Amino acid sequence: MAALSRFLIVALVLASELKAEDAPLPLRDTREPFDFEADLKLLDVPVEAGEISPLDVTRAETNYERARRKEERWQKLQRAGVLSMVEYERAARQVAEAGWKLEQARVAHWKTTVEELRARLAKGETTRDLLDTAETSLRNAEHLAADAEAFFKKRQLEIARANLDRQQRLLALGMGSKAQVQAAETTLEKLRAEEHKE
Repeated sequence: MAALSRFLIVALVLASELKAEDAPLPLRDTREPFDFEADLKLLDVPVEAGEISPLDVTRAETNYERARRKEERWQKLQRAGVLSMVEYERAARQVAEAGWKLEQARVAHWKTTVEELRARLAKGETTRDLLDTAETSLRNAEHLAADAEAFFKKRQLEIARANLDRQQRLLALGMGSKAQVQAAETTLEKLRAEEHKE
């Protein structure tokens, strides 16, 4: 009787495994991104000097932290051979951009604060010390934003150079195309031209 019970259990297990093998596996559309990492949506912040950013500091900090964490994960995955260098470079560029947008949001915040304090000082509702502190904070934020912008542009240039080098090596191996090399050269030249304008 015990042998029959064991036989029935084994038969049921085998039958369930056969049914599982017959069921089709879900297919993923190759155009859809992998669902283990959501796309980062970095909101555009005006880059014109003197413009006030619609992006508040809290959201900018959240975007920056998310981009930074993604870059760390992507770097580990790239070193493990799971992701390509191109994908890691894209994540590194997003971090630099998010850092720049965070500093822009801080500048916009301090500009608004300084304007409000000036209006309140004119009405006698605040002290000059508070306004001086806010103006110092604004100058510091502007300095940090300029540094973040320079870092972002440097990172873009490094990635464009690496991409051009990669495309040239692929072409030399017979795996790339001249069009891809020309596109990489155009991107690099455009970034260099922007750098020389400043």
